[in-house]
Amino acid sequence: MATGKAEVTTAGLKVRKGAGLGYPVIATLNRGDMIEFTALTGGWYHIRYNGEPAFVFAQYTKLVSENPEKSEYNVTPVNEQYAVMAAAVNIRREPSVSGEIVGKLFKGDVIEATGETAGWLIFSYKGESGFVMAEYTKKRSKG
Repeated sequence: MATGKAEVTTAGLKVRKGAGLGYPVIATLNRGDMIEFTALTGGWYHIRYNGEPAFVFAQYTKLVSENPEKSEYNVTPVNEQYAVMAAAVNIRREPSVSGEIVGKLFKGDVIEATGETAGWLIFSYKGESGFVMAEYTKKRSKG
């Protein structure tokens, strides 16, 4: 189970009663706020807000520290090809919308993802790790 701290990277990050957009909003966090999470499921951090279980979308946070037994970004290994479905997507240096943009991919481009973390795909880009938002891609069928 992933545990750690993350910094909110967007204004107005909604804290929800469940891990999904359909759940009621119970609070809003500001850019720079720090959260402690106890787990990551489907791109949602499990947190406690006013002593109650709550959830925030991990994509709008930047990992600050994590349980040392885990890898830097709590990566789930994958070995799949993904095609870009959006007109263009940014390649970032880290899995955060505030991460430095190091390149772009365009509709139809294919990447070989090596991992997934908090709704971001990881792949090799110019000899380093590149990150793209998974929601703008589609896994390619094998065969």
